[in-house]
Amino acid sequence: MRLTVEYDGCWAVAYDRIAAFWQQQPDVTMDGTAYRYGGCRIEVTRLPDRSLGRWSMPQTQVRFTGDDRDTAAIYRRFFLAFLSAGG
Repeated sequence: MRLTVEYDGCWAVAYDRIAAFWQQQPDVTMDGTAYRYGGCRIEVTRLPDRSLGRWSMPQTQVRFTGDDRDTAAIYRRFFLAFLSAGG
């Protein structure tokens, strides 16, 4: 039996950079307004920039939902790609 799992987080990475990452993955497809990897749906949402004094940081919400194996595999790939960017 496969389980449904979810990873949901706000990343200090520009929306366009995350979208470009998904578009470059040969095994990830568009699914309406989201992306799909096997049994996992990936939603990417642009959020307002976060201001810290005179600095501003981009904010992007990324939500992974679906089959436990596929979701864990694609989340790990994403996490490793953006680990040094902030999450």
